[in-house]
Amino acid sequence: MVKRRWRALGVAAAIAVVLSGCSSGGHKDKPTPTPPRSEAQLREQAQAKLTKSSQVKMHWTGTVNKNMRIMKTEPHFKDAHAYVLEAACAGTGAVWFAWEMNAPDPAIMPDVYCDGDVLRFPFTGNKLENFFFAKEFTDVPTGVLAWQVIPATH
Repeated sequence: MVKRRWRALGVAAAIAVVLSGCSSGGHKDKPTPTPPRSEAQLREQAQAKLTKSSQVKMHWTGTVNKNMRIMKTEPHFKDAHAYVLEAACAGTGAVWFAWEMNAPDPAIMPDVYCDGDVLRFPFTGNKLENFFFAKEFTDVPTGVLAWQVIPATH
């Protein structure tokens, strides 16, 4: 009789442990989802991450999504001045940044993460032939990408 009582208590305790995660008091509430942001809000957030400069040489802001590839941009800088390309994304996912130089450049092609840090790519004006952004295959973007080229003296 005593063994049955202990066995019954053991089974009840095991069931209570298993079900404890199912009760309303046994787990945390799911985080409240943030409301979707409008394209205007995403555009403002992406552009706000870039350095404010009166010497912007080139710039672009637009939407990015799973099917988009931004065309190659050829800056055609003839000088040997130092520049920085800055890129920021607001939304979700990531875009891949790639470039071609007319000089050896063993650098790794970085990602620009939406709602992440700003990519800052330094280059010499007459060395950069072109650059482009494309969707990141494992972290597909949905949002707004903004980029600009400014002198490196900022």
